[in-house]
Amino acid sequence: MNHFDSLSLKSTKFTQVKDPDFRLVSRTATNDIKGSHMKLTEVKVFPVNEDRLKAYVTITLDDCFVVRDLKIIMGNTGLFVAMPSKKRKDGQFRDIAHPLDQKTREIMEQQIFDAYEEEIKSMGESLESLKTQQS
Repeated sequence: MNHFDSLSLKSTKFTQVKDPDFRLVSRTATNDIKGSHMKLTEVKVFPVNEDRLKAYVTITLDDCFVVRDLKIIMGNTGLFVAMPSKKRKDGQFRDIAHPLDQKTREIMEQQIFDAYEEEIKSMGESLESLKTQQS
């Protein structure tokens, strides 16, 4: 085994599989601590004054990975967090980054809403009134 076959970074082990021509075929990452989730180490909220769009959000995961262009949107039943997306050729939008399970989504949304609430409180509004507001 050479140094290209396996890389270890803190508690994450990366394994690479190559074909005979030494091209990278796949790369997987697994966390050694079962059941742990990445942590949002920074949430930046940028409020906007639009009808349904309430804020843009940038998050940092584990102090080392940034995801931009999340949105806080006023839906028919209240606020929700929309993940960054890209418009496909068929006109539909597809998330380009998103949580893989509901627990992670809930943790992420709660931290985003907490940061949003802090931001709008500094502007004189409350999150509860916005969450229940109908569009």
